Amino acid sequence: MNEKELLDRVAKVILETAQPRRIVLFGSRARGESNPDSDFDLLVIMPDGTCTEEIDRQIRRRLIDPHVSYDILVLTESGYHEKSQEGWLFFAEIERDGRILYAA
Repeated sequence: MNEKELLDRVAKVILETAQPRRIVLFGSRARGESNPDSDFDLLVIMPDGTCTEEIDRQIRRRLIDPHVSYDILVLTESGYHEKSQEGWLFFAEIERDGRILYAA
């Protein structure tokens, strides 16, 4: 399975598990700087009021794959907005380099 097929599968699994506002690929794979061992860094933005911990558990359970490593961050819209506004460099990099896989 190539990277595009894998990302399509990941987005499908997340959409079947939750109703996110956005799914964003970030990190080395989004920047085109990955190597074969690089993980897939994913940001899943959920509507406010969502139990992000439960969504995170459900997504991770469904994406278990011994050959692929995922780093998943699940935040609500307001949680993401607050952290972005606080000037966290991490979130500035996601905004700059992130690749949107899904947007509602």
